[in-house]
Amino acid sequence: MPDAFTLAVFAAKLCVLAAALTAAGLGWAIALGGDLSRRVRSSVVAGSALAAALCYAVLLLTTNAQLGGAWASALDPMTFAWIWPGRQAQVLVLSLGLVAAVAASLAKLRLLGLTAAVLIGVSFSLSGHAAGLEDGLSAQIGVAIHGLAASFWFIAPLLLWPRGDGYDASVVSRFSEAAVWIVSMVFAAGGYLVWRLASGLAELFTTAYGQLLTAKLAVALVALALGAVNKHLVSRILAADLPRGRRLLQITLGADAVLFLSALALVTWVTTVSGPAS
Repeated sequence: MPDAFTLAVFAAKLCVLAAALTAAGLGWAIALGGDLSRRVRSSVVAGSALAAALCYAVLLLTTNAQLGGAWASALDPMTFAWIWPGRQAQVLVLSLGLVAAVAASLAKLRLLGLTAAVLIGVSFSLSGHAAGLEDGLSAQIGVAIHGLAASFWFIAPLLLWPRGDGYDASVVSRFSEAAVWIVSMVFAAGGYLVWRLASGLAELFTTAYGQLLTAKLAVALVALALGAVNKHLVSRILAADLPRGRRLLQITLGADAVLFLSALALVTWVTTVSGPAS
């Protein structure tokens, strides 16, 4: 059974990832323009950026307490000196990405939105298991690509949820067009990372670390199937029968939200409680 320190680190890390992915995904929406960009509210972007920053601060404190073996060690500068060097670059790049996302939401600048998404995606690669691998540059690039693409997919339930604002059909159509190639990036990079971090195909099924990564990939595949339903069925129903299409969209997006959070929880858990074989 994980101790209280591990559970606190897990919760803080999950919050950081969820909030950062939300900010990056909204940056994607601004970059793609049109009705997707019109759906982005600057208050939501600012809220997600603030949540990411606050949760990261909590993550640093809980990690410091875990290293010191007591909650009183959360503010201990001696143990903090051990954890900060490995986090410094990530904090800088993530902060720049969050600021860019907020600025993009206010100015509606497409290039700035893409910059925000890229910076946040890169920040994911600057700490964690991929960064700790020997000769792990390719894995870090994979993490950056995976995070960049996954943020677009992660934001789908919030961005596409029916609002009756006249954009329901058009945003689903535009999102689906972009998802064809962006989600392909998610699975290409994610598949490589699963293989690379588990250290081989056999380890995907014979080690706890590999099994958790495989479970995360399986959850993502189910979410992909739901995305295909939205693209090929729900979008057509939205165009022909708007009330029925909205009801179906709410069902599929609700299921997507549960799947995305489950996948995020799995990858957060595996990076908190265990590590690659090599």
